[in-house]
Amino acid sequence: MRKVLFIFALMLGLGFFTQPIVANGGLKANSEIEGLEVKVKTCHADANGNVIVSFTLKNVAFNEVIKYGVRGYASEVYDDEGNLYNGEGVLKVSDSKGIFENWCDAKLPKNVPMKYKLKIPGVDSSASNLSMVRIFLYNTGSCGYVCFENVPILREGD
Repeated sequence: MRKVLFIFALMLGLGFFTQPIVANGGLKANSEIEGLEVKVKTCHADANGNVIVSFTLKNVAFNEVIKYGVRGYASEVYDDEGNLYNGEGVLKVSDSKGIFENWCDAKLPKNVPMKYKLKIPGVDSSASNLSMVRIFLYNTGSCGYVCFENVPILREGD
């Protein structure tokens, strides 16, 4: 039994098992909108200097499909170097199809996580995490933000 535990601990220490992003650096994710759950999946810098945050939204309260507009242009991001990224045409969002636009529609059936991405252009190359991400969601019945804090940025070579 001790051998098995030793081997398992060795494999864990050498990185044979990957940990979800939630385990890194105190990442927090929450929603201001009741009945909507949010999770950060990945955050990485691409070759063009953009940072891409992949996340899911899940309707955990309503039996019917709920619809929101995910508004990149009304969202804001702060990095750990003190930079703010926001405004019309700056932050872009996409659904699972991967076409980044100023906004996209979110159709959320009950208890099904749906994938979305936020693209942040020109993030400071010395930034190692996103201190705060606030993504605005809108529909005629309610609106609010889904928020992430302390999101580590994976860069090539990390």
